[in-house]
Amino acid sequence: MSEHQSTTPQTVTLAANLREIADRLETVGELAQPLHVALDILPTGNGQYDRPEVVDAVGVALLGAPGKPQRMSDRTWHHNTSGGVGQVHVRIFGAIPDPEARSEVDRLKAELAEAQAKLAEVGA
Repeated sequence: MSEHQSTTPQTVTLAANLREIADRLETVGELAQPLHVALDILPTGNGQYDRPEVVDAVGVALLGAPGKPQRMSDRTWHHNTSGGVGQVHVRIFGAIPDPEARSEVDRLKAELAEAQAKLAEVGA
């Protein structure tokens, strides 16, 4: 392990970072205008798509709810959950493939397998 790698889980480090932000926020004192605080959490995958199971795990831990597929205005899809933790709005999301397109691919694969089975019967 290199000197820059840590054995501390990333979630522990991030929680410490958020505590530091909270500590600093307490030093501001009363403000004339209310603050709106939002926290976006974006798990990243190893390619074009992210990891919906991470969205689910973090969503359940922070909000009590897993993510659901959601079509975005640009026609892409996210696995998304959001809600409030006190006065903080939390949104957890990641890009996923179009679930409708995936269903079509699965349907076509099933048709192909059926046709191959029929061909095997005829050829046998």
